[in-house]
Amino acid sequence: MSARAGVNGVKATHANACLVTSYGTDGIGHQLEAKLSCIAVAAASRGQLSYAHRPMDETQHGANASKAEDFFGVGHAVPKLPYAVAYDAGGL
Repeated sequence: MSARAGVNGVKATHANACLVTSYGTDGIGHQLEAKLSCIAVAAASRGQLSYAHRPMDETQHGANASKAEDFFGVGHAVPKLPYAVAYDAGGL
């Protein structure tokens, strides 16, 4: 299976699993907690679920979403597998 370009920078970790992700426009802490919860659920699912990372792009309280995304590096925690595909979560 070949990788394909995704929309909104969303990356899937496993081509055959159901994908879980989070997206919000609330504070950085709440968004981070939601993303970590999705990662934990996917890890506990024994391959049935895979975390699809969607970067933070909007936040409350005037925080810089791009800097927070880089600082926490949650998107970098997604395993890079040879059969990973990009996923468009624009409709979610």
